[in-house]
Amino acid sequence: MLVDGHGMTLYVFDGNGMPDAKSGEGDCERNFPPALAAPGDKPSGVLTLMPVPNGGSQWAFQGKRLYRGLMDKKPGDRSGDGLNEVWHSVRVR
Repeated sequence: MLVDGHGMTLYVFDGNGMPDAKSGEGDCERNFPPALAAPGDKPSGVLTLMPVPNGGSQWAFQGKRLYRGLMDKKPGDRSGDGLNEVWHSVRVR
C-alpha cells in the first residue's frame, strides 16, 4: 500500500476528468485533499511530481495524481477505497 510520511493511505481518482462534488461525496477538495509536495521535494522511484495551479507540485503515481483521504483516522485505514467506484488506494507491486 502506498502511504504518506505519516503512514496514511494515498488514493488515486479513476473517474473521468477531475474529482468533483459527486465523486468526492460533497466537498471533494476537503474529503480528498491533494498530496502536495513540500518545496524542494524531488521525484523518487515510482513517484513523480505534477504541477498544480498555485505553482506547487502534487505527488503522482504512474501518471495519476495522489490524494489523501480525510475519512482515514489512523495509519492503515482505507475508508475511501472504492468510494463511488472512482477512488482507489494505491497498491504497489
